Amino acid sequence: MIQHGLPTIDQAWTAQQLERNLSRVLNTGVCNKVLDALKSPNADFQVIAEMLKGDPYVATRVVGIANMVRRRDGVAIQSIQRAVQVLGLRQVSNLMLSVMLTGPLLSAEGQLPRRKDLWRWVIACGVANNYIASQLGQQTDDNPDHLVGGLILGLGAIVLWAGLGQAYHRVLGARLRPMSLNRREMMDLNVIHTQVSLWTLEAMGCPDVMGEGLRALLAGGRDETYLRYRCVEVLGARIAGLDASDASAWLADGLPRLGIDQKHVENDLGVLRSELRQIGKIFEVDLGSWESQQAFHQKIMVESGQALASLIIDHLTMQESLGISES
Repeated sequence: MIQHGLPTIDQAWTAQQLERNLSRVLNTGVCNKVLDALKSPNADFQVIAEMLKGDPYVATRVVGIANMVRRRDGVAIQSIQRAVQVLGLRQVSNLMLSVMLTGPLLSAEGQLPRRKDLWRWVIACGVANNYIASQLGQQTDDNPDHLVGGLILGLGAIVLWAGLGQAYHRVLGARLRPMSLNRREMMDLNVIHTQVSLWTLEAMGCPDVMGEGLRALLAGGRDETYLRYRCVEVLGARIAGLDASDASAWLADGLPRLGIDQKHVENDLGVLRSELRQIGKIFEVDLGSWESQQAFHQKIMVESGQALASLIIDHLTMQESLGISES
């Protein structure tokens, strides 16, 4: 039954929520300036790096993901200039979009329950998409495109959570069950998070190619693109420890149709969950006092590279990093 008293959730509502929430977390003026500069064929690494320093929140994540990409080198990246060189301008653009789009969850007002499992699933979709890409022989090293492609699948859920608060918490229920989330959303909200994700990309002016998986999921067909991204959502649930039995049963049918051995995936779950911990720690940050720390932003920027490198190297437990237990 559709909940009474809720706003009409459409493209205009989505754009309004995105703007309202991002302004509480990010310096949107700097972010948009950087994104515009990245569109130029003459964009320069050093210029982009200097511009990124104007928004320490985004800059710290650029440094953090650069360390993730080059973690096999064993040398920590501690400057925004080096991070931009390592990632490349196209990857920096994609990463900025992903950080800006995941910002609303961290900026939502109030201490709403069920925040951790939703956040965990969204990040796990990024991990899952990157893993499936590697299994299909696609380039994943030094390339965060697949991580971003997975993250955007859950953006609509993030926007709904941030914009509706307790009303969306009731949709999620006592424990997030990604396998049945679309059905619960349609019953209570008359819209699903996948559609809101696509509206979010449009509000951000993102390239059409970024919405390929979302459009396939909305079409509900059974072609290879639909199967690929449905596997990403379900494997994300499995990695995050949600809907374990239902997810395993679905993957037993879906993964072989993509040419991927499910037993191999099950054997890799430990590695994938470790990846979830690492990426989760990069993005998960308490922003409650961020706005009140304007005077310390430059200091935070200077120290961010070293701090994030330590977080990546440190062997944190799942409970310490994302507030859950691996048992």
